Amino acid sequence: MYEDPQVPRMSGAFRASPPAGASFLVAMIARELASAASEDQSHGFYVAVGHRIAAVVPLDDVEDLGTMTARINALWAALGWGSAVVTVEDSAIVVRHDGLYPDTEAEIATPWKQLLPPLMEGTYETWFRMMGSSRALGTSARWIDRTLEIRHGR
Repeated sequence: MYEDPQVPRMSGAFRASPPAGASFLVAMIARELASAASEDQSHGFYVAVGHRIAAVVPLDDVEDLGTMTARINALWAALGWGSAVVTVEDSAIVVRHDGLYPDTEAEIATPWKQLLPPLMEGTYETWFRMMGSSRALGTSARWIDRTLEIRHGR
């Protein structure tokens, strides 16, 4: 059976519409975690969740950034989490991800903006490792306006 290399192999659960209130629920869980855990513990938790997200769409058979970009954007589209552009710069592979958090009131958007950098750090780090990246390279994420920039490199 032919599989399109640009179509991610992922569970049908990701093709379903999220239940009403899912963004609100995630925001409230993030607020509770922030009140009960240290900043380092919260960061580690979201990085670990990112590793799990990456495992849903394996990239171990991907050899180029075009196929990687197509696969990850298929996942983000299925989740309603915007889209990413991947570029190669001097010392890093840079992902610029737009449309990630709900365009809604601060009560919901603020927790999303806080949890997404470590979540995407874990997700993209795992994907780059699947594709053979060296452990000597690191992954970081930061907001630039409404775009999350993820850097993998030195």
